[in-house]
Amino acid sequence: MAGSELGALGRMLVGWCTRIVEESPRVIDYLKLQLCQLLGIRRGTQASWIHSLSQKHVNGSGSVDDEILEVMMKAKFTLTTSTNKPQLQGMTATPLLIVGKLQAVGLGSHIQSLDHNLGGAISEKVQGLNFRGERGESFLLNLDQEGAPENVMVVGLGSLSKFDHNAIQQVVEMAVDAAIAKGLTKITFPMPPNRQTKDINLRGQANIIRLAVEKKLLEHKGRGEIEIEILSAPQAKAQLERGLACKRRGPDGSCCDEKKAK
Repeated sequence: MAGSELGALGRMLVGWCTRIVEESPRVIDYLKLQLCQLLGIRRGTQASWIHSLSQKHVNGSGSVDDEILEVMMKAKFTLTTSTNKPQLQGMTATPLLIVGKLQAVGLGSHIQSLDHNLGGAISEKVQGLNFRGERGESFLLNLDQEGAPENVMVVGLGSLSKFDHNAIQQVVEMAVDAAIAKGLTKITFPMPPNRQTKDINLRGQANIIRLAVEKKLLEHKGRGEIEIEILSAPQAKAQLERGLACKRRGPDGSCCDEKKAK
């Protein structure tokens, strides 16, 4: 990569960092590290180099140049709460519904209800592809019928015993890639049952989703906004809201703010 290209890339990444500094401190740290590794900057000089480049890139008014901001895609996070049949309505009013499937485990009760309303379209595809739910495998089902989501993406989660925060992150990243590739502006994630997520609490799950979305959007050039809708039961809303605002996450993927609040 030529020096001019590296310089332009550096300015763009620092511009992104400046833009989202108040919203995502963990993403800032990640970008700084990746940028320095890409340019081969020694650890001892990374801090001073980033500060210098930031000062050169920020204009006199203290805002990032408009041409940098224009290439950023933004995420809008929304929470939809409902129970039983009303939740099915939330699942159908979306251009992209994400369904996670564990190995040796059937579809969840809400997904089974949706599948029944769709004439078994999802389960038929699962059987036809011999889809086992292995970690990282997926398929996209386009549904051209009334009362159905436009697209359903089924993603394998692997075995329950090995399910962790990395599995959630992988699903989210795959979903964002698929949505952008198809030009979709909304993704809907139904929250999985507690027995599936094991030790990852609701705050941790929401935080993982937010960071994974933001990380993927930084990899895609383009303008516009993508809505990330999280479907859950009403009693989960407060915890999910705190998770989306969480600043620190533990090694197990749980939000550290919960431990601090206890």
